[in-house]
Parts: sequence; structure tokens; C-alpha cells
Amino acid sequence: MTALLAVKMAKVNLLGLWRDRKALVMLLAMPILITAVLSFALGGIFGSNPTIPAFPVAVYNQDAGELGKQLVATLEKQTGQMQVHEVASLSAARLDTTSNKANVVVWIPTDYSQRVERGDVATVHVESSGGHETERSVVESIVQSYGQAVANAQYVAKALPGRAKAPSSAQIHPVSAGLKPVTTGAYYAIGMMVMFMLTYAVNRAGAMVRDKQGDLYRRMMASPASRYAIAGGHFASNFVILVLYGATLLVCFRFVLNIHLGPVYQVAMILIAYALALAGIAVAVGSWIDNLRIMDSIGQIGGQIAAILGGSFYPIYGFPQLMQLVGRILPNGRVLTVMVNCVMGMQTRSLLVPIAYLVCLGVVFGFVGSLRYGRSLERGGVAG
Repeated sequence: MTALLAVKMAKVNLLGLWRDRKALVMLLAMPILITAVLSFALGGIFGSNPTIPAFPVAVYNQDAGELGKQLVATLEKQTGQMQVHEVASLSAARLDTTSNKANVVVWIPTDYSQRVERGDVATVHVESSGGHETERSVVESIVQSYGQAVANAQYVAKALPGRAKAPSSAQIHPVSAGLKPVTTGAYYAIGMMVMFMLTYAVNRAGAMVRDKQGDLYRRMMASPASRYAIAGGHFASNFVILVLYGATLLVCFRFVLNIHLGPVYQVAMILIAYALALAGIAVAVGSWIDNLRIMDSIGQIGGQIAAILGGSFYPIYGFPQLMQLVGRILPNGRVLTVMVNCVMGMQTRSLLVPIAYLVCLGVVFGFVGSLRYGRSLERGGVAG
């Protein structure tokens, strides 16, 4: 019953969308047009060349000891060769290499100072994206020279009281990150896709609220189908339409704007998970809200706020930490981050947790919506 109802509802909604050619053109043309404009207008955010000879270096210092701080200070003094900035996590440092905020990443582990002071081999990881091997070699040389200088100083200090063991200098582990750069076009193609899919999901929730004002809603609730089946039909219908919409946008981005968005199977997994999440949210919002004015306010204001916090207009790594946290919780922000990882060349296993999060989000919200659906009639009316 539920499956058949879902198919009928999806067919009706798709036919309605197909007949409204103006709306269909706007749904497809607007994301492509905005992506093209943003790609050209904001091309300097991604993939541009440094404007000064010194190359950028991101440093992630996990070491709380003085030697780790001294190493960071030593790198910061090399102003003629590099521009050093510290980051809060290794993932943030690696992300900087994909947006030209850093050509090289230096990672100082937690036990760096302790190992040097004990005379053990101390490891410092130096990474770079493709094409920056020369800059990585420069940083390795500076770190190695610093480590040798510290080792020499420690040896002299310990040799005076008769201790002959010299601590080892810092051991450099050069790593090529192997990540692909993210172009402006790719970033904003993803940003526009997640934003317009979110907007369409909000519109579907608004349509559910508007349906409550008419006789069709009452006839549906008076039919033999249970309200859970009808809510499930809305969920499945929204899911099918959102998947088709997102896939159509991706195809347009690929063949109209010539934008590559990572492996097809990874993108398909993320798209399906995102459509599930949005379908569930649309059913929950459409079921729990009875006032059309409130729904319109949520659609106009809430949708734009979610798009901004999710990074559709500006990368979230430029936001304050609290806003970054909110952006990663929002489904559109999570999808944008994961799809950028696909473009960078991240492995599939790194996508499984975000995909599971989106699927759970859709299931939970869909279930919550089904519990509420039809209760307004049971209370004796629908709010205007």
C-alpha cells in the first residue's frame, strides 16, 4: 500500500513539475548561472598563485613542550621564504593545501619535546600537495637543521656532567598528500547543488502545509490508507524527486560547465544519502507546522541562513569555530564538506560516517513526521 501510494504521489508531483515549464527552467538554470558567475567572480579564492614569493605553510603543533614552540617560532622567522600560520587540526591543515592557503603542512606530534629531551628519535611530519615538492624540501631542510642544532645543544649540556649520549635530531618524514586541488567552479557547483536541493525540500514541506488548507488533504485522511502510509508516500515521493533533481544538476555541471566532481560512485552515494535526509526533514517540517506564514518564514529566512552556514557562498573554514561546528551539523554543510573531499580524492571509507549520519537523519525525521501527520484533523481543524 505504502509503496504504491508513494509511486502515485511521485508521479503526480513529477507531472506537476514537468507541466510548470517556467519553474522547471528556473530550477535548472539558476544553479548553473549562479555557479558560472561565482566561478568567474571569485576565482581568486581557490587555485590562484601566491602574490608574493614566500610560500604559505600550515603548522599543526600538538606538542605542549617548549621545543615544539621553538620549532614553530623558528619556522615563523623564515619570513623571506615562507608565511607560517598555525591551525587547530591536521584535517584543517590538509584542507588548506587544496585551496592554496598552504603549499606545505608541518605536523609536530604530541611527544616531540619529550623524545628530544630523552635522546630518542623525534619525528616531524612534513606534507605537501602535488607540485610543491621543492617547497617541501626547503621546509624539511629548515626543520632538520633546527633538530640538529637542538641535538647539539643538548649533547653539550649533558656531556659536561659526564653523560655521553647525544639526543637524536628531529627525523623528517616527508609525505606527498596526493590530494587534488579544488577549483572555484567545483566548490560552487557543490555549494549551489546542496543549496537548491535544500530549497526544493523546503518548498515540498511548504506544499504539504498548503495541502492542509484544502479538501484534498481531508479526502486523503478519510481514505483507507493510514496516515503513516500517506506520510511514507510523501517521504518516498520527495526522495525520488530530490535524487532526480540533484542528479540532473550534477549532469548539467559536468557537461555544460565542464566541472568534475569526483568519482561517480562516491557522488552517487552522497547524493542518495542527502536526498534521504532532506526528504525526512521535509516530511517532519510539513507535518508539524500548520501555519502557512510560519512555513514561508522558515523557507525564506531559515533556508538562506542554512545555506550561508553550510558554506554554499563562502568556505566554512573561514568562519569562527562555533559557526564551523554548526555548519558541519547541518546536512547541507556536511554534504558540501564530504563532496569537496571527493573532489580532493579522499578514500571512500572516509565518507561512510557522514553518509551514515545523513541516512539516520532522514530516517529519524521521517519517523517523527509520520507520528505527527494527520493529527491536525484529529484536533478538529487546521490552523490558518
